[in-house]
Amino acid sequence: LKVIKILSKKGEILAALFSSEKGFPDNPTAAYKVARGTAINGIATLEFSNVPKGTYAIALFHDTNNDGELN
Repeated sequence: LKVIKILSKKGEILAALFSSEKGFPDNPTAAYKVARGTAINGIATLEFSNVPKGTYAIALFHDTNNDGELN
């Protein structure tokens, strides 16, 4: 997953990959996989490995204060 146009170098980009509607978008414990990355020159690259073909949804946010919460 490539996230572009990130305006701040602070914190991390957090993403949750969901394989069903359960928990989407605000319950990362229900996610199929999670990933995190830092912004370099306004771009963050996150990887979800070993994901079978299918339909998924991704919820993500920029955690500028590194507390792991959307606040």
